Amino acid sequence: MAEGANTYIAGHRIGYPGTGSSYVFYHLDWLEAGDRIILHDSADKKYPYRVTEKMAVSPDYVEVMEPEDDKSLISLQTCTLPDYEKRLIIHGELDQKST
Repeated sequence: MAEGANTYIAGHRIGYPGTGSSYVFYHLDWLEAGDRIILHDSADKKYPYRVTEKMAVSPDYVEVMEPEDDKSLISLQTCTLPDYEKRLIIHGELDQKST
């Protein structure tokens, strides 16, 4: 992942039953600062991230997608429960020590 990039992944809280997306973001709100997120690419290379922030924002608050200079970030988004009114955002930074 490139420095100055923010890989942004949005998913439905429940997903689609019978597929790989079923409930994949259901427990996203369990993540806390310091927790690990590991992405795998199609060649099975692993990219370890550390959670840095968790927030709930309005759907039109697009600033959460912005990159930061000299950082490789990940942002995960799903809806909030129980009303789906806001968007839960989990930010993480690439853990250079683990790559």
